Amino acid sequence: MHERFNGMTTAIPPSLPPAVPSIARADFPSWLPATLVKELRQGLRTRGFVGSFVVFQVLMAILMMTVAAESFVGNPAVRAASFNTANAVFWVILTLQLLVFTPMRALGSLQLEVTSRTIDLLMLTRLDAWRIVTGKWSSLVAQSTLLLIAMLPYGIVRYFAGSVDLVDDAIRCAALLGGGALLTAAGLWGAGMGKLFRLLGSAAGVIFAMSSSSIFSALRRPGSPFAGFGSMSGATAGLLWLDGALLLVFFLVAAVRNIAPRAENHTLLTRLLPLVALLPVPIATLLVGGSPAISGQLTVAGIFLLLICACELACVELPLLVHFRAALRRSSVPRLFLRMTLPGWPSALLYAVFATMLWLVCAAALGFRSTSLALSASVAQFIWIAVLALGALAFPSLVLSLLRRPPRGAAGVYFAILATAGGLMPIGYAFAEMSPKFEIIKTVAGVFPVASLISTLTNQDLGSGQIMGQAILAVAVIVAAAWQTRPYWAHLALLEARDRQSSP
Repeated sequence: MHERFNGMTTAIPPSLPPAVPSIARADFPSWLPATLVKELRQGLRTRGFVGSFVVFQVLMAILMMTVAAESFVGNPAVRAASFNTANAVFWVILTLQLLVFTPMRALGSLQLEVTSRTIDLLMLTRLDAWRIVTGKWSSLVAQSTLLLIAMLPYGIVRYFAGSVDLVDDAIRCAALLGGGALLTAAGLWGAGMGKLFRLLGSAAGVIFAMSSSSIFSALRRPGSPFAGFGSMSGATAGLLWLDGALLLVFFLVAAVRNIAPRAENHTLLTRLLPLVALLPVPIATLLVGGSPAISGQLTVAGIFLLLICACELACVELPLLVHFRAALRRSSVPRLFLRMTLPGWPSALLYAVFATMLWLVCAAALGFRSTSLALSASVAQFIWIAVLALGALAFPSLVLSLLRRPPRGAAGVYFAILATAGGLMPIGYAFAEMSPKFEIIKTVAGVFPVASLISTLTNQDLGSGQIMGQAILAVAVIVAAAWQTRPYWAHLALLEARDRQSSP
């Protein structure tokens, strides 16, 4: 820069940049993700975080002062009752902070971005859907960790007020923090859903939070297969943490899919999760044989597989050319496995059949190596349940495929059909209890898809005719659904032809 003075031009020396204030030097380090820093700066100033922090601190301070005052009372019964009350309130407040308030904030955090349409502005930056979701989730988990650390001094006060097991308290705090992280991810997934789903999810989350103490006690009971929970040497504890981590990844992927552009394909990661949950079963079966923990993991993997297949079969969109090219570039896999990585319910149906066969192979291997006769004899029952489950999951997709156009909110319609078909079983049994002339409704309900699976799982008394009807109807639904996938595979063949033409 130059300045004219008395007809002469003089150069102005460049000014030094202003000194960085101390508050900026004490800010977040530059190696942290930008989304995490943004969410932490905003989240630590919100009314939700500040209000919950102040209110719970005031409540615990008043409670601890009351306990300290009553500790001078000479009656031991009064001191014991005061300590038990303080102990119960301490865990209730921690539960509310980690399992209720933080997931509720997650439910509104991403929803605010969607309703205010600022999510499109974030997409225009270098931030993709993964970085947005993981940034919000990690920020909320960090805030819940701060709330937990702020409550720890009151836990130490409890130690001096009465007999407290600090190791058990640390395990409980870790379990609450892990459950809060899981529910926070579920809240981010539910933020992209409808109002009814968010309401039902919030109610389910509150019920889970209120029953978390009894669930934790049941898991650690000596007779429970998860009695080793919290112990580094317990194999069942490792399986429990693995299943929790897989469920966490599922919720995060589902949240990403809610806001990601349609050109992005996240089906491969979603469909790999049940296979990862199933992987410990054949490994442990070959190494140590059958055990209650491994059979429990087989059941958990089956339930997880049902959840993933239901969510994937609810998708009615067709794959794009970019999906086909991206799947083709992943690896030189056979065409069959390539087709199971594309979006759409026909691809999900093929994946469901393949994954169910893997699950049955693991169940047969576990039954062969197991010393339990009951487990060895239940392989045929596993096959029967798998056929009924495939028919139940394919039934809503078959109904949707018969429509001329997929309805708006096809996923909600899918689960509505699934719930309606499953509700026929209790309705049929209720009518049969009212009058014997309604016995035909009970018989039909026991054969219908979804209701037949529920009848079998609940060990209802079924006649030979009902069992035969279940088999015929389940196989017919699967075959009809496979027949309805022909337009999907024709569309995929067209994409393949276009890819060949555009490739050099």
